[in-house]
Amino acid sequence: MFDAIRLKLSSLCGICEDNTRKAGKINDLVKDINQLCTDIASDETRSLVDRLEQDIEELTEQFRKEVRQKDKYKTIAYNVAKASPDMIWMKDLEGKYVYANDKIIDGLLKTGSVENTIGRNDVDIALAAKKKFGDENHTFGEICGNSDLVVIKTCQPRKFLEYGKVDGKDLYLEVFKEPAYDGQGTMIGTVGSGRDVTEYYLGLRKAIDNMKADNNCRKSCSSLLMCELDKYKFEG
Repeated sequence: MFDAIRLKLSSLCGICEDNTRKAGKINDLVKDINQLCTDIASDETRSLVDRLEQDIEELTEQFRKEVRQKDKYKTIAYNVAKASPDMIWMKDLEGKYVYANDKIIDGLLKTGSVENTIGRNDVDIALAAKKKFGDENHTFGEICGNSDLVVIKTCQPRKFLEYGKVDGKDLYLEVFKEPAYDGQGTMIGTVGSGRDVTEYYLGLRKAIDNMKADNNCRKSCSSLLMCELDKYKFEG
């Protein structure tokens, strides 16, 4: 009977090995069983063992449900990020990528895969891109500064325009970033999304230039376009 309980506890530890509080509960149960092993078998002892076995069964099922729920949320989050037309990512407090969807990997980072992205920061990735495409062909983010630090410092969501060349082509991104927190409310990094607004942004600039080159009667139109362009000013 004791061996069977120990086996269940071992299995239970495997389910919740990353949860210190729950692992502590199991350790308490192990101590109780070890104490029982030193006692003389009696009806009272058998009854207590039965209750312990039932408690273990209930804890095991509870932990399994929590694991299934977490896996469900992970699957949902992964599929949403994968289906999104925008670039989506998460970084830790040191600026290293924890997650990146295909859009940012293919459209900006040029790292080839999630595995070749996680654990690296923008500087490391940018240096590799410069080596691959040439310094003049990969300048993205050099003018914008580190917007991650702005979000971490203010603990507030922010909007940025980040731009530069990627593989020799101009890229303008409308970027939204905000702090990321764990279940205890501690900041653990930043999450962000980036939308490619290159065509729209450059189109606005061209329209404004055309207006300025025209006569004064179109100044009002030019002002309206400038107001639209101001939406994309970098919040540094």
